Amino acid sequence: MRNRILSNVMAVSALMAVSLSSCVKKDIFQTPHPDKGAVVLTADWSEAPSETDVPQAWSFCINDGQVYQSAHPSQCYPELLSPGKYTLLAYNEPQGMTLNGTTAVVNTASDGLLVAQPEYLYSATRELEVVKDDTLRVTVPMKRLLSPVSMKVTLDGGNADNVADIEASLSGVSGSVELATGKIGESPQTVRLDVEPAETLSRAGAGKVLELKCRIVGVCLGYSQTLTVTIRNKDGNVSSVTSDVTEELEKVNTDKEPVDLEGSVSVSQDGRFSGTIDHWEVVSVGDVEAK
Repeated sequence: MRNRILSNVMAVSALMAVSLSSCVKKDIFQTPHPDKGAVVLTADWSEAPSETDVPQAWSFCINDGQVYQSAHPSQCYPELLSPGKYTLLAYNEPQGMTLNGTTAVVNTASDGLLVAQPEYLYSATRELEVVKDDTLRVTVPMKRLLSPVSMKVTLDGGNADNVADIEASLSGVSGSVELATGKIGESPQTVRLDVEPAETLSRAGAGKVLELKCRIVGVCLGYSQTLTVTIRNKDGNVSSVTSDVTEELEKVNTDKEPVDLEGSVSVSQDGRFSGTIDHWEVVSVGDVEAK
């Protein structure tokens, strides 16, 4: 009898042990990578002036590691990461500029001047905190690092139709910018401006209206920004017109907003263009502010 009771007790204990073991919760993971985290990046191109100015591809790296490139707005980072904090750098590689490490340098033309209108450059940095067994989704606002500059110049006077060729340049601008910090190079350079007929008439009045255009990363503080316009007439005469636009460009280093200026230069009594453009009108958000 005693042996039968002992046997029953052992059987019950065994059943209880099985029952208890079946109540132990198994580890449940949220992802196929329980010990690491994934990162999905989405580039926000809101600062692009237009849809055509959104880059076809963009590059990104984490902690100065392998650089990857994507042609899609959203991209999964190709590597799973251990839990921890990381620094992301994202940017594009526009035509008209060359990357030297994390420094973007504006290309120069055969005359040694900076090219007028490189494609728009964007960059962004972001601190990431990766956790294991999870996917971190990050939207990265891409900051535009080039400021578009447009100067509409009216050539007043009857001699305007005798103009054969016009060249323009802007001195005192920077030729490079750091992708991670936005810091611009301190060595002053000169950019060749694109010169083309203006699409709309200037507020300055009648005359030959030209638009001088460039895109700059910024201006060099402590140096003047001087516009020089060289006008060649059909008779071979060459005139030079200069203008100090330091004040008009003083904010491009910080806000990168478009700069739209309008001014005029008059023909002298001998039929030549000369002098300077002293009274620019700064056009902003449809309003005109006299300078």
